[in-house]
Amino acid sequence: MTARSDIIDLALVIHHETKPGMKNEGAILVSDDGDREKAVWLPKAAVEFEITSPDVATVTMPERLAIDKGLV
Repeated sequence: MTARSDIIDLALVIHHETKPGMKNEGAILVSDDGDREKAVWLPKAAVEFEITSPDVATVTMPERLAIDKGLV
């Protein structure tokens, strides 16, 4: 029996980043559809992200965090 990973990758639009350049400090404001009104804050200490285009990033996070924030 294999353990199920609870880490997921999502392609998200990054609207804002606090403390740019600081890996584990601050937060990122993201949405799955580009609508800033529906964007949610994710603590950078709980996620990893890689910018893939000017406003889009692949964000890796625990599945529970994504569910709690309404991203999945």
